[in-house]
Amino acid sequence: MRTRYTLLIAGVAFALPLPSFAADCFDRTMAISRYHYINPGDVGNNWQDIYEIELNAGKVASVVRLTKGAVSLPRYDSSSPVYSPDGTRIAYVEADAGGTNARLKVMDADDGNGDLMGDNMSVLDSADVDIATVAWGANDRLVYGKFDASKNTQIVSATLNGQSLGPITVHTADAEYPDSFTFVANDQLLYDADGRYLKHINLTSNHITQLSGPVPIDRTPTGIVGNNNIFFTRLVGSTLDLWQAVLDNNPSLSSETAVLSTPDFSETSVALSGDGGCLAYLASDLTVTYGPNSDLWIRDLATGQTKRITKTRDLAAVSWKP
Repeated sequence: MRTRYTLLIAGVAFALPLPSFAADCFDRTMAISRYHYINPGDVGNNWQDIYEIELNAGKVASVVRLTKGAVSLPRYDSSSPVYSPDGTRIAYVEADAGGTNARLKVMDADDGNGDLMGDNMSVLDSADVDIATVAWGANDRLVYGKFDASKNTQIVSATLNGQSLGPITVHTADAEYPDSFTFVANDQLLYDADGRYLKHINLTSNHITQLSGPVPIDRTPTGIVGNNNIFFTRLVGSTLDLWQAVLDNNPSLSSETAVLSTPDFSETSVALSGDGGCLAYLASDLTVTYGPNSDLWIRDLATGQTKRITKTRDLAAVSWKP
């Protein structure tokens, strides 16, 4: 049974008529994490839960809740969802208040018994303080960041075998908090370091290369294996804008180009679809000066058509279903 919820959808007016939206980008399924506010008006008391949404012509056709920490006691966060390569499972990070007692977990991308939780949940790893976002690569290889006793974040990987991880390989420690991991080759990833730099890591040699930052400040890279075009956000003035670049073999970045600049919004949490044709991102309205307020937008990279999908001002992360 797939328990369904209503999600408010925004109508977007354009000054000039646009051609019909490409069905491929706007008729897909994705996972999102959403903030829930326990007390109206108290933006500090919020908790994230994960949902799977299905789109039809750029509108949310159905929503399935896959975690319920925001409505449980004690409450807990469920964040940073990422799909398995076959789209049947989701890995994510669960944590108690303040990011403590973090758990790396996996679940089915479905709620078959209607209990508001993904089926076959399992804890894969845990840490006293924090686990950074996870990336799911070929052959069920998971890569994530995990705090060590020195308060540095170890970049680690392991192969998922059913409901548990195989031996964990520690690749390196990066004191500049690594986040937003994205595979660009089977043994290579990009990530955001401390919200200021883009970095590249080769998991075979354990070598880290700084690609950009601290000026300009770049964040949240996204890319796919077999395509050297990457996307990220760059701080321009007081807003985060969407940018793209070519990842060269060195590795280094070239052909850095602005994709989208919106003076009243900051773009975050960028996600490139598995076929490289669609870009999802969250945009925060800068006229709202309190609390998280991001909504989901999708851009067709072939046509440039861009559509606002939600108007709930409560999204935290997004991931495409393969």
